[in-house]
Amino acid sequence: MEGAVKVGEMLTAKADGQPNLTATYQWYRSDARDSGFVAIDGATSENYTLTDDDFGKYIKVEVKGTGNYTGTKEKVVGPVAEDPEPEAAVEKVEVSPEPGEISGVQEFTFGFKSVTDALEELELDIYLGENAGDNREYANHLGVNLPANNAEIVSWIEGAVNGDPNVDQKFAALLAAVGLDSSATVEDLNKMVYYTDGEAGAGTWTIKLDTTKLGADKIEFLVAVRDSEGAQWGNNNYVAYPGDVKAFLYTIINDQNQG
Repeated sequence: MEGAVKVGEMLTAKADGQPNLTATYQWYRSDARDSGFVAIDGATSENYTLTDDDFGKYIKVEVKGTGNYTGTKEKVVGPVAEDPEPEAAVEKVEVSPEPGEISGVQEFTFGFKSVTDALEELELDIYLGENAGDNREYANHLGVNLPANNAEIVSWIEGAVNGDPNVDQKFAALLAAVGLDSSATVEDLNKMVYYTDGEAGAGTWTIKLDTTKLGADKIEFLVAVRDSEGAQWGNNNYVAYPGDVKAFLYTIINDQNQG
């Protein structure tokens, strides 16, 4: 049997020296190494991925030869170890302005310091108006998935300036708010949207917006940060991971939003 015996890893039943083996497979779990094994529903292929239900248990695979192959082989491993959660990616978070009421031109900054000094990606999903807060509709968010380097941000801006069809039309209000018009250049917009390296493993994502051009009374940023060691802080898919969403909600107070 191959594979690490811990939650989340895949075990594979192997027949050494018999590459053409035809067989049936059944995986079992038990509290003891020598007895009490119960078949795991649906676990009938040569591969089995260990789940949380297997933690602390012993796992057995039973392989029965078919066709030209006869006999039965069994192998027991365990106990299954827990797959430790990766260390949180972020040790310091600096967000400005603090969530609350805003108006006019605003400079939003999201700064992070990586625990592992290996900051790799800052992902922001932006929600506007009635699609913010408790009423978020994931399908309507403005996903801005940016590696932690300004070159990727410049590339995204170039697509906007040059009318790249991959820059979805739903970004129109956001791009207008950062100054995209017929005279805007990549350099102009990169002064409004950019990433800055800080000390080792740290960086800041900045976006300057004229909130009067958003046509909305709310703006919300959902943030996810990843490092190259596999650690993560926050998750923008609030449907699948509602407990790990890091959200920053602002109410826009401009003349057209009052009354």
